[in-house]
Amino acid sequence: MQNKKETVLLFPSFSLNREQLFSIQTNLVSVFSFSLSKVNINFVNHFTIVNKMHNIPFIYRFIATGFGSGYSPIAPGTAGALVATLIWIILSFFLTDIQLGILTFFLILFFTATGIRAASAVEPVWGKDPSRVVVDEMVGVWIPLLAVPDKNGWYVAASFLLFRLFDIYKPFGIRKMERLKGGLGVMMDDIVAGIYSLILLIVARWVIG
Repeated sequence: MQNKKETVLLFPSFSLNREQLFSIQTNLVSVFSFSLSKVNINFVNHFTIVNKMHNIPFIYRFIATGFGSGYSPIAPGTAGALVATLIWIILSFFLTDIQLGILTFFLILFFTATGIRAASAVEPVWGKDPSRVVVDEMVGVWIPLLAVPDKNGWYVAASFLLFRLFDIYKPFGIRKMERLKGGLGVMMDDIVAGIYSLILLIVARWVIG
């Protein structure tokens, strides 16, 4: 009698023998086990990152993210610069031009120092120059605001726009500043962008008279 392998009928025109069916089953189990292991690794990595983030002092996260504006899902850098500009505008209602200029200068110094420290603290967890770190944009936009005469709204808008243009396109050596290590590299490109914006505003004031 001729020996025949036992088959399992799946469809009228397609059938598998038991050896093939067992092989497919083994492969499916392997793929499923591998998928579970990847999910488990990602799950562990996620909570490792979360735990590391919570190990960063809140004050560093608060300063680095520009009082939380860096968590904006859309253009966090613009959000940080906008918050800094709004802070300056609010202060302008309560201070004279001289007082506002002095306070802006000290805000630049203070947040440059604390920004370098805060950015250096979060970089090991969030990566190099993370987008949610926007304290650099805050300091950068305050620099050209030093040149705003008589709290002029047009100059305020020009300060904001010029700074963002320099910060985004990073011409004239601005991009090289990013090569600096740690928080200094995070801050310096925006500080230089702010200085270029300040120079242009001063020239504009001199030309306009």
